[in-house]
Amino acid sequence: VAYVKRRRVGTNGNQVETFDVTLADLDGQVLVTLTELAFVFPPANQPDRLVYARLAWTPSPLESNRSGRLAADLSPVFLLAAEGAQLREGLSRRWPSARVILLDGAGATAKLRQVLDLTKQVIEEGRRDRRPLFLLVPQECWGSAYAGVSGWFKSLRHEQPWVIAKVLRYQDQEQLLDAIAVECISEDQDVDIRYDAAGEREVLRLHETAQLSGQGVGVDAGDVVWITGGFGGVGRVLAHAFAARGAKVVLSGRTAPEALSVAELAKLGQGVSYLSGDIADPERLQTMVHQII
Repeated sequence: VAYVKRRRVGTNGNQVETFDVTLADLDGQVLVTLTELAFVFPPANQPDRLVYARLAWTPSPLESNRSGRLAADLSPVFLLAAEGAQLREGLSRRWPSARVILLDGAGATAKLRQVLDLTKQVIEEGRRDRRPLFLLVPQECWGSAYAGVSGWFKSLRHEQPWVIAKVLRYQDQEQLLDAIAVECISEDQDVDIRYDAAGEREVLRLHETAQLSGQGVGVDAGDVVWITGGFGGVGRVLAHAFAARGAKVVLSGRTAPEALSVAELAKLGQGVSYLSGDIADPERLQTMVHQII
């Protein structure tokens, strides 16, 4: 049985709509939950067309947390991208049971591994109550490595919905504590969030856009494309499209290779291969990178 809830409807010409999908057995036991599943629905009188979408910051305020504090049994985990004694003290004072951890690894790769290791620790603790896991990044410290964390957190929220994983960019540290209090109790599914100097909240979301002149799919013959979690529906569609352009496509996932047939890969196009591995495992991740390059 599938239960579908429409979360956001396209407006002002934006045809991107998002849904939450819950799959349950006949006894009502929830099997799988997908959140923020995005679809593009063209007008009924419009023929099929290729739709381009881009990520854009969208104002998305939350209701204030009047209590200013969390329930006593809620123990957030805060990952700090930069040292800040005042922020650390403020977090510990407002949430005494919180874990506040500085990402002190040297370089982007080391910080990413810290996030992966800490996330695995949170999961292995075995708690299944609501557990906020926030990466706090000053806007001036933002880098591409943290975008990778956003992707990881989105996957995490699909697989472990009790972990409320978010990446928060901020400018004004003094307003951040109140914003965090609201984020912790919010039922939204947002992951990429930023607060400007005035404390206004924005979320990174897909919006339909027109194709710019000279712009297209940036994949050409001879390029190598790696699609993680790639043997799902979207991964197969992308693999087929990239292979048709002459690219070498590598799909990866946790599915064992013997569970996939040669015929299934062949349907996707010439030059499509599959690697089995969990990208949350740093050692396996490094091995896969060397295999691909």
